[in-house]
Amino acid sequence: MAVENSEPLKVEKINPTIKLVIITNMLSPYRIPLFENISQHPHISLDVVVNEVIAKERSAWQVSHINFPYHIIQKKTWGTPWRNFGFCLQLIGLMRRLKPQVIVSGGFSLPSIIALLYSHNKRIPFYIWSGETILSFKLGKRFFLSKFLRKFIMRFPKGFLAYGPAAKDYLLSCGVPPQKIAVINNICNAAPFMKVQKQKTKNLTINMLYVGECTKKKNVLPMLKAYHAVAKMYPDLQLTIVGGGPLVAELGNYVSHHNLQHVFLKGEMPSTKIPGVMAQADFLILPSVYDLWPHVVMEAMATGLPVLCSETAGIPPYIVQDGINGFFISPSSEKTIAQGIEKMMAVKERWKQMGLNSSEIVQEYTIEKSAQFFIEAIMKTFN
Repeated sequence: MAVENSEPLKVEKINPTIKLVIITNMLSPYRIPLFENISQHPHISLDVVVNEVIAKERSAWQVSHINFPYHIIQKKTWGTPWRNFGFCLQLIGLMRRLKPQVIVSGGFSLPSIIALLYSHNKRIPFYIWSGETILSFKLGKRFFLSKFLRKFIMRFPKGFLAYGPAAKDYLLSCGVPPQKIAVINNICNAAPFMKVQKQKTKNLTINMLYVGECTKKKNVLPMLKAYHAVAKMYPDLQLTIVGGGPLVAELGNYVSHHNLQHVFLKGEMPSTKIPGVMAQADFLILPSVYDLWPHVVMEAMATGLPVLCSETAGIPPYIVQDGINGFFISPSSEKTIAQGIEKMMAVKERWKQMGLNSSEIVQEYTIEKSAQFFIEAIMKTFN
């Protein structure tokens, strides 16, 4: 069942309409177009089950015009299995009402365990959709028995849908047979970003852009310090930081203390405004300690930007192609991040071509293709 995103394979024999239920934690702007595309397939009847429409930490996201059936279970965190007995009953009751023929659940959370038990009882196919990487599992906060529990759970699903090669490697490291893994690249909705890529204005300054949460995981403080070091050599280089989070105040204090006049902390922004912000940037920087294929990289590429991307962000080398449309950087220290910035600054004359390369690469990874691979993976169960 291993499927890579090249050209979608044609399914010759398709059964009548299949009742598909996808369980996810929230309806994010980058998931909605994918779900809508899946729901439009003539042989798929889709229902999406969510914990909440928008999580509190994603309050800047704007979601509207949802054109597929979705069901909200409860507005509580799914991370603590012992306090959500009522949630378990609600989810089981909803599954009985929806009567799915196949279930896809995100990650290894409590909902996935419940859905797995339900599918096992009803003898229907169950898939886990995961972005977990070896590094994210190692560095993330986990229940002390998580490793053993996950390996036990992984024995039962019909298959696994991985965000990309790094997520596939994690599944393989847990003993999942390769034939049970389909790689469904974690694409973004590129259309709003492609519309603005030619709206850039010529500025005297160079705008390095960061978009994301301001957290330790995202490595924003070392990034700021790296910028501070490099800016002494490049006085026309400015840094724009878009996003909220627990480190915003600390970033602000550092900027004020060092009088960094070319650093702009924009805070959280509605997702609809991000394309316009990217249109005014010269390149994106993402220095995460670890990540699960962040969509901001492909959004920047769709805008026509070169990208400086952490080598541990889960982005595969066929998306960010080193020296072609950007560079991978080590997030291990301020020094290595600074070296990455210097590397990008040294090829300024190539930025235009690198941006064009970004646009060309991202067009190979569309919502339509991702939906096709998603459907193809589960259809194999019925053929």
